[in-house]
Amino acid sequence: MLGNLLGWSKVLFKETGHITYESVRFGIKYEYGGGDYGRSQFSVIITDAQALEPVQVLEIPDNVEGMPVVRILPHVFQNTYFRSIHLPSNLNWIMMEAFCGCRELRCVRFPWKVHIIDTSAFENCSHLESVEFEPPPPDAHLRFRYDELKSRYGEGVSPEWRELFPTELGNRVFAGCLSLKSITLPDKVLVNKNAFENCVNLKSISIPAGLDNTAEWGLPPDCKISIRNA
Repeated sequence: MLGNLLGWSKVLFKETGHITYESVRFGIKYEYGGGDYGRSQFSVIITDAQALEPVQVLEIPDNVEGMPVVRILPHVFQNTYFRSIHLPSNLNWIMMEAFCGCRELRCVRFPWKVHIIDTSAFENCSHLESVEFEPPPPDAHLRFRYDELKSRYGEGVSPEWRELFPTELGNRVFAGCLSLKSITLPDKVLVNKNAFENCVNLKSISIPAGLDNTAEWGLPPDCKISIRNA
C-alpha cells in the first residue's frame, strides 16, 4: 500500500527491529503503521514538529493520505509559536506536554473524540484565553471507534465504553494558563489533580454534577464553581 504513497520514507528502528513509515508535511512529521501506543494499522500519529515555522494558525489536517490523524506524541509542539490551532476531528489522545509552553496560543477547541488530554499538555500556555470542548453527537458511543479502545485497553472494553467513561484531563493539564478566565467542562469528564494550578485569573468554571474532587484541581480560592444538572 505505502509503495503508492508519495512522500513516505521507510525507517528501521535498530533497537527493536520495528519498521515504520514517516512523512514530513509543512514541518510536521507523521508516522504510519503499528508499534507502540496501541495505534491502529490504518491511522497516523504526529511524532515531531522540529521544523515547524512560527505561524498564526496551526492547521493539523484531519487525514494524511486518507488515514485519520489520531494521536499527538509527547512534547511535539512544546514551546512552538502560534495563536490558534485546528485539531484533527479524529484525534483521540493528546499526550503529555504536547503543547506545553506555547505562550502565544490564545484559543483551542477539542474535537469530541478526544478521550485523553494528558499530563501538562497545555501547561504554561500563559496567553490561553479560550478553551472549548466540542459536544458529542447523540450517537457518540456508537460512532467512537471500538477497535481503537480495544487495542488500548484490552478485551474488557465494551462498545458502550465511550458513553460510560468521559474525557480525562491529566495532572496539571492547564496549570499556569494565566489568561484563562472561565471554562466549561464537558458533560462527561474526569479531572486529575492540579489541573488548574496557578490559573490565577480563572474566575468561573462550569462542571457537570457528580464531580467530588474539585478541591484537588488547584482552583483559585475566588473561582466560582457552577454545577450543571444532568
